[in-house]
Amino acid sequence: TALLDRFTMPPSDPPPSEQASPSLPDINAGGGAVVPPNKLDIDVLNTDGARINLFGLWSERRIVLCVLRHFGCRFCREHTKIMLDIEGRLKKNKVRLVFVGMGTAEHAKAFVKEHNIRSAEVYVDHNPDRPVTYAALALRRGMEVITNPKAQERGEALLRAGFTDGGYPRPDGSSPWTGDIYQAGGVFVLGPGNFCDFAFRATYAGEVPDMDELLAAASGFADGGRGSSSSSDASGATTDDSGSDDESSRRGSRDGPTYLYPATQSWVDRMGMTKRSVSGDDAFDEIMAEGSGDEDGGGGGHAALGH
Repeated sequence: TALLDRFTMPPSDPPPSEQASPSLPDINAGGGAVVPPNKLDIDVLNTDGARINLFGLWSERRIVLCVLRHFGCRFCREHTKIMLDIEGRLKKNKVRLVFVGMGTAEHAKAFVKEHNIRSAEVYVDHNPDRPVTYAALALRRGMEVITNPKAQERGEALLRAGFTDGGYPRPDGSSPWTGDIYQAGGVFVLGPGNFCDFAFRATYAGEVPDMDELLAAASGFADGGRGSSSSSDASGATTDDSGSDDESSRRGSRDGPTYLYPATQSWVDRMGMTKRSVSGDDAFDEIMAEGSGDEDGGGGGHAALGH
């Protein structure tokens, strides 16, 4: 378990000598979260400790929901950096970045401070041993989350890159981990309303989604909503050079073909239609183009989907 121990204990901040090689917790001590019959009843805590309805986070807006493995995990520290690097692109497309971890409101506050989070929202599942949010989203849990060779290889690489673990112990000192270490995370594009246009469920610790696919799903554009007025700095974060966020600037910055949401693709297939890529203002104005002469012989016209 030496390598697994190093996944969870920071080499720069070792625990007392009697805890130098902590044993992994019993896998049967966690998991088995009971999801309420109505998933809309699930709540999370904000950084002030107030209960917030989970579904309410995306009922009236579009969000990217990043469900972290657990605070203080080296994999989650890297994942958080990756997500914050694309936050500018998300905001430009009117999409809010939301993190959910497991633990306490104090853990969430510490997370916000550590990563200097200014506009992204942070919530916690307050059932860290049996996180209901994670179960409701069908996120993977099991020993293979940390024993997968890819997780171990990634963990070693992150250590070399300077990512460490720790800093978020249980308030009662019973564990150096905020929650269930056998739990994996995921990323979703949700809302407005009960819609999900992208779902990624990690199969091992350290697995992250393809950022281009995520940005395409979030923005509705195949270029991830980058547009002609944005650029990338050395860290990979995208900046907006236009200095303007008015509607005409926002509309004019959309280059490239539109992205067809998976749910919409299913509808297009059922209707025997084909998609027609459009760009620029057409992506907003030509929501549906009717006609005939389907090249595939399906008939019924073409679907041109915008944001």
